[in-house]
Amino acid sequence: MAVIPVTTMHNGIDFRNDPVAVQDGAVVESIGFDLSKEGSLTTNPVFSSHDLGSRIPAGKIDWIETVSVKGQAYVLAVVGVSFYVDGTKKTGASIESPFKATSVMDQIYIVSSAGAARYDTSQQALYQLGITAPISVPTFSAAPNVYQSIDDFEGVLTDWIANAVNCVVASDAVVYKVGSKSMKLTFADAATGSSYDNIAVNCAVLSDGSVSPDDDLVHFYLRVDDIKKLDELYIQFDLAGTSFDSDFYAYSIVLPGEAAFLGYGKESATEEVLLADFDAVFGTSFSKKIKTTSVPGVVDVLNPQSYQYWKRNDLINLQSGVWCLIEIPKSYFVRYGTDTTKTWADVKAVKVKATTTGACVINIDDLKIVGGGDLKGDYWFMYAWGRQDNNGSLVNWSSVARSAKQVLISGPVTFNRQKVTYASRPLSSDSQVNCGLVYILGGDLQDWYQAFIVADNTTTGGTQNVNENELSRLGVAFRNEPAPGGSDIIYKYGRL
Repeated sequence: MAVIPVTTMHNGIDFRNDPVAVQDGAVVESIGFDLSKEGSLTTNPVFSSHDLGSRIPAGKIDWIETVSVKGQAYVLAVVGVSFYVDGTKKTGASIESPFKATSVMDQIYIVSSAGAARYDTSQQALYQLGITAPISVPTFSAAPNVYQSIDDFEGVLTDWIANAVNCVVASDAVVYKVGSKSMKLTFADAATGSSYDNIAVNCAVLSDGSVSPDDDLVHFYLRVDDIKKLDELYIQFDLAGTSFDSDFYAYSIVLPGEAAFLGYGKESATEEVLLADFDAVFGTSFSKKIKTTSVPGVVDVLNPQSYQYWKRNDLINLQSGVWCLIEIPKSYFVRYGTDTTKTWADVKAVKVKATTTGACVINIDDLKIVGGGDLKGDYWFMYAWGRQDNNGSLVNWSSVARSAKQVLISGPVTFNRQKVTYASRPLSSDSQVNCGLVYILGGDLQDWYQAFIVADNTTTGGTQNVNENELSRLGVAFRNEPAPGGSDIIYKYGRL
């Protein structure tokens, strides 16, 4: 009988050791070999049974690993081109044999030459590790404004006419900007004239019931037949009654008047005055004098309640005989009085007052509060896909949308206290994507910020308010690509 020494079978047959005879019947159990036939060594067939039940798939297993997640073992296997978890076939990512796997919290991360994947044990779903960027962006536009009407001047103007001082007020059906009429104030000569309307209106809310913050705009159209004759325009909102002498908001637009057209206080002359010479010009501290001097031109450049300020910032461009849109933030109005309980919600009357340097006609139309959103200015937008957890926290996101190597940017879109409307939002076919990310640049923003998250992967359009002061940089990524394939994966120092 041949003597075949057998040691630990995973090291194979050891021919280096001294031959030791195996007594007849001594070997009663073997692993992988059939020793029942004298003179031969026959390998056993594959296992015909196991104690894993249905946790491994049927057929030839090319690779298998067991990973523990929170004390529970998961059996991962590859059969051909299919990947299985506890005997159930999973799709959503490509995994080949051999592969390596590790777990972090309730996630199992797998890497093979075909790519990297993530198995979510709570959702029992397989995803590619990372999200592919979109190849298109939504269309963005400014949503319609929401208003609070103060006076559209379409009526008979009873109060305006009765309360006129040093001017004549009439309804003008010939010269108007909106609707079919405007209010006309006629000044026969140089004078300070005014009129007011007893109109109680809550200027702290808009017509849809939403709150109107102080950044919303007091809006009206202004037309002056001869701008040289208008020196100052004054708007007041009385909070106590109609006296306009206790608690009220006021705003005064100081215009160049006739002096500017006589060569005194021209912008060109103003620009030749050095800041260092201001004290010498006024004979006192400029910082003190600027609040009280009536010299046009010099003060107008720096005063936010002057025509020159608005003109230089491209906000107002007054011309004789041309309608001009005036929009002044409510926060720019000066608050007079001591009763702090009264606010824009308590407006009882509105007054228009003008100081003229000669005969002129002033038309005013469509007086209202304009709001509906927080954005004002020109903005640009980018878009990406992401994944939020059950708590709404953003845990993964793609690079921004691009076509080939070009980042896709939508804009500019001009806003005037409006919300953002988006349409044709691209949806992802990746089942792990459950939200879309919108990024914004413009206005007072000097870099890209996350504007808002659309918390689904099903809707293609909607409207969202964006406030620059509430934005974050989270999720702005230009090179956030899906993870590549590999031969091993480890988790160390909080990173894969």
